[in-house]
Amino acid sequence: MSTGTANYEVRAEERLIELLRLTLTPEDSAAAGITLTPLSEREEERLYHISKSLDLAHLVLPAAERAGLAVPSPYDEKYQKQIFLALYRDERMTKALARVGDALAAAGIAYLPLKGAVMRNLYPETWQRTSCDMDILVREEELPAAIVALEAVGYKCGKKIFHDVHMESEDGLLLELHFSLAEASEKLDVVLDRVWDYAAPEKEGSFLYRMTPAFFLFHLLAHMSHHFAVGGCGVRPFIDVYLYRRAAEVDEAVLSALLSDASLTKFAEAVFRLSDAWFAGAPADDLCRRMEAFLFRGGAYGTKQQEMAVNRAKKGGRIGFIFRRLFPPFRMLSNRYPVLKKHPWLAPVFCVWRWIETLFGTEARRRTLRSWQIMNEVKGETVDDTKDMIEKLGL
Repeated sequence: MSTGTANYEVRAEERLIELLRLTLTPEDSAAAGITLTPLSEREEERLYHISKSLDLAHLVLPAAERAGLAVPSPYDEKYQKQIFLALYRDERMTKALARVGDALAAAGIAYLPLKGAVMRNLYPETWQRTSCDMDILVREEELPAAIVALEAVGYKCGKKIFHDVHMESEDGLLLELHFSLAEASEKLDVVLDRVWDYAAPEKEGSFLYRMTPAFFLFHLLAHMSHHFAVGGCGVRPFIDVYLYRRAAEVDEAVLSALLSDASLTKFAEAVFRLSDAWFAGAPADDLCRRMEAFLFRGGAYGTKQQEMAVNRAKKGGRIGFIFRRLFPPFRMLSNRYPVLKKHPWLAPVFCVWRWIETLFGTEARRRTLRSWQIMNEVKGETVDDTKDMIEKLGL
């Protein structure tokens, strides 16, 4: 699909989607409706950098070879290194999932694998679904016991944020031990907080729980919408959604109700259309093309420039953005200062304390000044275009 950028960039982006589609299609390239032609040297370079920024470079070489395309040097060696890295990460993930699961089960703690820990099994090969960390959910009241159980098998406890505790294995793999699925969005969180109502043991007597397919897909979409609103979510979540919809028996009525409760219906419909356009050859509309351009610009985790464009678009320009930074919503403030959940009347005090931390804390002040700088660099037309897009997405 054309994104309106220079031709070699369009070719590189389109080639990546073609290769991803080929990776996900069991038939040969002809059966998948894909006919590939060699790229120019400049396009090859662009393809490598795009795929690497999206953490998808490990998929390029196998798909190109399957299509009978030779990848020129030095990119063949670079892609091979990304494959080795993906295989190494996959091996670590497999061992870590087993170790964490065994430790939690031995302690009698119910746990829910999230996102990549589940999705990796739906890819043609588990190493194709890379992840830089592992996400596991436990009930909040069992969090202290879960930390103790994991420390007993070598995990080190790190910082705690509003929905998880960071823990690190002996070989450096990050575990995000969630006690909540909250995304600091009231509309999303009121639905995500019901996760255990939509979970059950994998089998009788097991401490390994699984979400219902409808709720798991809802969580994928909710997490995507959160990242989309902070600058972009990359391409991999669209692969996840495409594969999950193809593999799981999702109760559409339940999914529809969940999306409606979270005001995510329009966003989900757009995600489905774009994933089908990319990986199933379905037609793409103008919104799909605009989303595509936004996602490719943002890389795997978005950019600060795009985050600021979205923030300004959602919060009514510079004045609205500044007001929200000075007076954040209560839920966001209470996530930063958990004592407010028990004593909400202290909100004005902690709002002032947050200003003091920003003014006198070196790191907080640096981040804030950088945010102002980026906000002023974002052009008005970019904000207007972003505002129109997120309105159409219902965000």
